[in-house]
Amino acid sequence: MSCCASEWVPTRLERRRFVMRPVQAWARNARVRFFLPHLHPGARILEIGAGDGWFKKAITASLRVDYLTIDTHAPADVRGDVREWRRHGLKASSFDAIVAFEVVEHTPCFKECHELLKSDGRLLVTTPMPQFDWLLNVFESLRLTQKRTSAHANLVSVKTVPGFVLERARYPFGLGQWAILRKVEPA
Repeated sequence: MSCCASEWVPTRLERRRFVMRPVQAWARNARVRFFLPHLHPGARILEIGAGDGWFKKAITASLRVDYLTIDTHAPADVRGDVREWRRHGLKASSFDAIVAFEVVEHTPCFKECHELLKSDGRLLVTTPMPQFDWLLNVFESLRLTQKRTSAHANLVSVKTVPGFVLERARYPFGLGQWAILRKVEPA
């Protein structure tokens, strides 16, 4: 047996994971650094579409908050659709902040977020830039980014969300929108 015959050769998937894990870790850390200063101790926070719960873990490691997650898939504190929040026992105007990372492009839920937030509450949102969704589709087809779970049928600019004022935004690589939106009451 030659020295090279027993060497491990990574598969295509293993090579992709080797590259993507550090990128994913960087992106998650960047989000924590951007959004954490807009949360405060004692806040009541709802996260929509929490996935594996990484953001909750990061925030609760830094702040003492009342943090609740809702998602259609486990693990989540509440299993279900945020648009049916009353059915899940949530109360209107009861959250200081709502986190919706990569959710609003799939599910039109700004109205529900507005109803659930306290006066002057904050919506922390990440979503693709509408005009560059085609490029994200190309990245997905090349397996450079995660495959979307459903169509991006609700892409919007964070500058124009009804019922909210844009407080701060970041546009990573010009492809995404990270925003802190403050709830405003109708005049």
